[in-house]
Amino acid sequence: MLSRLHGLRRYFFFAALIVITFFSGIQLRDAYSSLGPAATSTTACIRTTPDSVTLKSGDRTLPPGNILLYSASGTCQNGDTALNLQGPQGPSGASGIYGDGSAGDLNVSGPLDLSNFINLQFASISVASGAVLTVPSGAVLRATGSVIISGTVQVATGASSTVNGDPHPGISRAAAGLTSGGFGLSNFQAAQISHPQFGGGAGKRGQNNPGIFSGEGEGGGSLTILAQGSFTLSSGGVIRANGNNGGTASSGSSAVGGGGGGAGGIVNIAAKSSITLAGGITANGGNGGDGFNATQPTVTAEGGGGGGGGVIHFYAPTIVTTGASLQAVGGAAGNTAIGNIGGSTVLGGGGGAAGGNGGNAGTGSVATAPQNGFAGYANLQTITSTPETFFL
Repeated sequence: MLSRLHGLRRYFFFAALIVITFFSGIQLRDAYSSLGPAATSTTACIRTTPDSVTLKSGDRTLPPGNILLYSASGTCQNGDTALNLQGPQGPSGASGIYGDGSAGDLNVSGPLDLSNFINLQFASISVASGAVLTVPSGAVLRATGSVIISGTVQVATGASSTVNGDPHPGISRAAAGLTSGGFGLSNFQAAQISHPQFGGGAGKRGQNNPGIFSGEGEGGGSLTILAQGSFTLSSGGVIRANGNNGGTASSGSSAVGGGGGGAGGIVNIAAKSSITLAGGITANGGNGGDGFNATQPTVTAEGGGGGGGGVIHFYAPTIVTTGASLQAVGGAAGNTAIGNIGGSTVLGGGGGAAGGNGGNAGTGSVATAPQNGFAGYANLQTITSTPETFFL
């Protein structure tokens, strides 16, 4: 193997032993010829040598100490100590999308927030009646067994906006702007969403908005549930991924346009066995904010547009929705505060988009009042015996 190992017979069937030390950082070499292929075996052998040794190839001398020998044949020789390099077997193939169950059973009997959880690979998931499970936008809940929701799952909002910047578009074709709502997805586009971090787009803040309305116009978040068993939403169970309402001022020295509502979120549910729905799932857009002109009654303050509806999609061999309430409706438009005819106008914000378009803000004219948000997709279904293939 090494130049000091004289008399070592070369076997025709021997797989190569590759030599590397823990300290030298040398390239891997075939132990029985001057050059050879890199080792691919999962077995290694450890040998301790008191003297420095030179590789067969002659290009490197190794210091005394522990030498790690990789064995392509999986067999150690000359009394060397075997070391198994193979880790535990992970989930095979596409079934890996259901996780490994390493987080155990998730049984929710009271309020629980998963925002600070790192491992969301459960063996099973159960949310009891009256319990509230809060999940961050972008959460993917995996279960090697079944999922039963009898309580409430609240999806936190995702996309937001700054006071002077453009709102985040979320999963949509265009972000909302002053007076204009965002552009929603086509049916085909909505059906392709499988790994969303965000859900619906945020609404645009109204003109002169001081930015003091916490969470205004944020888009509904996204949630993906992947069950290797069955998924059941009981009659009392609810999943909410709604957009927030746009901001409405109630005080201040200036007139303020109403903010656009956030679009509804995105909910994907896949189950290897079956999906049974008897409860409610909502991915509704938020309402537009009202215009405010109490301190400047001569100024017209436009109302904001409503947020567009979101997307709800199911993947399973059988999907039963008897008694279920599935909603992805647009939010209502805000009200415009009318000032003097011919007076100045402050602009409202358009509603965010997702499955449906966001509503436009008004122009201060009765003929062009603020718009409601448009409906999204509340019940997309993919009937398949292999739902996991859509999430690879």
